[in-house]
Amino acid sequence: MKWLKQPLISLCMIVKNEESNILRCLDSVKDYVDEILVLDTGSGDRTPVLAQEQGACVFFGRWENNFAKARNEIKQQARGEWIFYLDADEELPPETGRSLRQLAQQTKAEALQFSIVNYTSSSDTQKCRGLNIRMFKNNPNYYFEGALHEQIAPSILRVNPSAAIVCSGLEILHYGYSFDHPRRIQKNQRNITILESMLAENPKDDFTHYNLGVSLYVGGQLENAKRHFQLAKQYANKKSHYLPALYRNFTACLVDLGEYEEALKLAQEGLSHFPDYPDLYYLQGQIYSITNLFELALERFKQCLKYNKLNPNYISMDGVQSFLAYEQLADIYMHQQKWEDALQHQLKAVQNGTASYTSFLRLGLLAKQHFNNSSDAIDFLDCHLPKLRPEERIKLLFDMGEHHLALQKTEMLPQPLPYEIYIIALKSAIYLKNWQRAKMFLSQTSPLDKEIPTLAAICHVLDKDAVKDHCETDQLDQLLAKSIYQKDIPSEEHPFAPLFLDFAFQLIGFDDFEAVNYFETVINPLDLPLLYSQLGQRAFLRKNYNLAERLFALSLACQKKGIHYRWFGLMNVYTGDKLEGIRLIRHSCNLENDSQNYIFLLTAVSDFFQHCLRHLVVNCPHIPKVHQHLLGLAGFKKKLIGKEEIDCQ
Repeated sequence: MKWLKQPLISLCMIVKNEESNILRCLDSVKDYVDEILVLDTGSGDRTPVLAQEQGACVFFGRWENNFAKARNEIKQQARGEWIFYLDADEELPPETGRSLRQLAQQTKAEALQFSIVNYTSSSDTQKCRGLNIRMFKNNPNYYFEGALHEQIAPSILRVNPSAAIVCSGLEILHYGYSFDHPRRIQKNQRNITILESMLAENPKDDFTHYNLGVSLYVGGQLENAKRHFQLAKQYANKKSHYLPALYRNFTACLVDLGEYEEALKLAQEGLSHFPDYPDLYYLQGQIYSITNLFELALERFKQCLKYNKLNPNYISMDGVQSFLAYEQLADIYMHQQKWEDALQHQLKAVQNGTASYTSFLRLGLLAKQHFNNSSDAIDFLDCHLPKLRPEERIKLLFDMGEHHLALQKTEMLPQPLPYEIYIIALKSAIYLKNWQRAKMFLSQTSPLDKEIPTLAAICHVLDKDAVKDHCETDQLDQLLAKSIYQKDIPSEEHPFAPLFLDFAFQLIGFDDFEAVNYFETVINPLDLPLLYSQLGQRAFLRKNYNLAERLFALSLACQKKGIHYRWFGLMNVYTGDKLEGIRLIRHSCNLENDSQNYIFLLTAVSDFFQHCLRHLVVNCPHIPKVHQHLLGLAGFKKKLIGKEEIDCQ
C-alpha cells in the first residue's frame, strides 16, 4: 500500500465479526489503494486486530441498524480524492485491482459502477451478477441514503444533475449470498428486520418493498415475498433502476410457488419493456420444460443464446445466455431421446463455461448413450476433456460405470494413492467381483477409515474370503447382526438403524440378488417389506427408477399393504404406465385411510391429465384454454409434491 501526501483512493469499510473474511478482503485490495479506513461496529472477535495488522486505520462505533449512517461516518475520515468501498465478504480479482488507479486518474466520471459477482454456492459455477456504484469522488455533499441497500447515486445527482455515472467494466467478487455461507441466515434475518422498520416509516416505498421481497424469497417465505413484490410493482415508476430485477425475481418467486400461468404472463410483460433480458426467456423456458411443452421450451432457451453481450444494468445468473441454456437444451433432447443433439449441446455447455464435475459426468453418460460403445465414448471424452487430472478421470470413469477402466487407470498412478482413489478402486473391484484386488486394497487401508467398515462388510457378505486378513470374520458377523435394528428408539415405522440402511443400500447397489438373499437370512421376515420400501424410497430420491421399481415390487410381493401399493403405483406413473399407477395408488386408498395415499393419488391423476393435455397442445396449439389448464395442473401438482412425506431415514 502506498502512502501519499494527497491520497488518490481511500478504501472505506464497515465491519463486525468478520475475522473469517477480513484478511482475504484486505489482502486483495491493500496494494491498490492509498489508505484503508475501517469502522468496526462492535466485533466480539479479532476483526479489528486483523485489520490493523493489514495496515488499516480502525475506528469504533455503535451499530444502529443503519448502513447509510455507518458508511457516512467512516466516509468523513477519508482524505482521498476518490472513495472506494467494499464489504468484508468481498474481494477484488487481480485484474480489477491493477486497473483501479489508472481508472481513477483518467476517468471524467463522478462515480463508477462495478459488476458485483455474487456467488450463490461454494461452486464457482453458480453466480449471479449486477451493477453497483462502488467508487465516487470524495465530495462532502455526497452521502449515502437508506438504512439497508444504501444508495449514493440520489445524493450525487441532486448535487450535480449532470454528473456522469459510468460502468467501469470491472468486477468485485461477493461471497455473502452463498447458500452455504455460515452466516447467511443470520444476515438475511437482520435485513428483513431493518426493511420492515423502514416500511413502517414509509409504507409505500417501492424499493424497500422490492428489497424485502428479495430477502423473504431468499429466506424461503415465498407467499410473503410475492406480496411485497406485488406492492413494489404497484408503487414503482417506469424509470425505476431496479425494474428489470423486479420482473426477474418476481417471476422466479411465482415459478417456485407453482403459479406458472401468472409467471409466464409476468415474464412476458417484463420482456415487453426489456426485450433483451435473457433471464426472462430462461424462466419461461423452465416453465415450459416443467410442463413438458418442449418445443416452446426449445424456442425460449435458443432465444437466450442470442445475447452474447448482456446489458450490464440487468441482474443475471451467470451462464443464462450460454452454458446454462445449452444444458437445458441438452436436457430436452435427452427427454426426447435425441442423443446426438443432447451430446452436442452438453459439449457446448462445457466449452462455454460450465466446468463442474456434474457437467463432465453428464457429458460422459451422454457419450455412452450416443455411441452405444464404451471405447468410442472414452475416446470422445479424451478428446474434449484433455485437461482433466488423472484422479478426476478415474472418478469420472467409475461414475460412468466403467469399473474395469477405473481400476486399470488406478494401477497406473504413483503410490500412495489419495484416499478417495483407494475407495474408488475398492468399489470397482467389488463391482467386478475381483476379490483378490479388493483384498489388496482393503489391506492398504485402516479399518478405522470412515468408509472402510461398510465396504469390508459388503465384501464379507459377497465373499467371506475377501476380508479374512483385514478383520475377524466372526466379529464382523456379530457386528452386522447387532447393527441392524435401532437400540435407542425403535418403532414399527423405523426399526432399522440408519447405519444399517446405508450399508443395505450400498450392498443392493453392488449385487441386488445376493443382497436379497442376505436380507432374508438376517432380517425378521415381518420387517422385510418395510426394508425394501425404505430402500426403494432412497433409490427413488436418487432417480434410480429401475432399482426403485424392483425394490417396491419386492415390498409388495412380501406384504399387500397400502403403503407398498402406493409406492409401486408411483413407480408405474414415473416409468410410463400411468393408468396402472393410478389403479395401484387408488387400491392403497381403499386399503388404508391415509391422507398420504390420497395426496399420491391426486399427484398421479394430475400427472395423467397433464399427459393428455400435452397431446391436445400438439394437436390444438392455438387454444389458450388448453395451455391454461396444463399450467394450472402443473402448479397444483407442485404444491402436492411438497406435502408428500418421503422419509427414508
